[in-house]
Amino acid sequence: TPLDTGGAVALLQFTQDMDFVYAGVDTDVSVDGGVERVSQIMQFPKSGTSGMPLARTTIVTNDAAHGGFIGLQSDGTSLFALFEAPPAADGTIDTQVLRLDPSDAGSTSIYDSVVNPQFERLRLLGAVNGAVVLVRDVNAGPDAGVSAPTQSSILVIPASGGPPRIAASFVNDTPLFELQAPTFSPDTFWVNQSGKVFRLPAAAVR
Repeated sequence: TPLDTGGAVALLQFTQDMDFVYAGVDTDVSVDGGVERVSQIMQFPKSGTSGMPLARTTIVTNDAAHGGFIGLQSDGTSLFALFEAPPAADGTIDTQVLRLDPSDAGSTSIYDSVVNPQFERLRLLGAVNGAVVLVRDVNAGPDAGVSAPTQSSILVIPASGGPPRIAASFVNDTPLFELQAPTFSPDTFWVNQSGKVFRLPAAAVR
């Protein structure tokens, strides 16, 4: 059954909980010096096909590769989104992890970091029991490109709040896809670019 998001460009990440499926979409219109982007998170009830915007923002960005919602994860209870502000004059980007409330469409910023996209990027790897797991990829220089990171860190934003903790670090390796958090195991798992599978103990995300 197709679910029409009404957007032109869909996020690569979508997620779900017991009642809804969530997808992020962008719609761009060319303007002088860049694009005007409507970036939104759509909420689709599993009992039907019509969706509605859960979160929506309009920005103007001079770099179509950046700006708006770029990641989406749910732990089954809470919904989290990774959001980029338009690039600043020096090229840096204010990037936030938002907790979205499906009941009132409100959002709360639980993590904020200013990144230089020439050297680094943030990715949502997963969410478990209210904690958010991020990947920070860093390269050696602007010529290397973030698609070939030289170092990656796993950051855990605890459900209780406070600064993120580094749970793991890798050199010339990085996680792929998303965190697997099976209900039949207290631990979570992911696979790296190297082909190795890693376990993150449940205690690490408390």
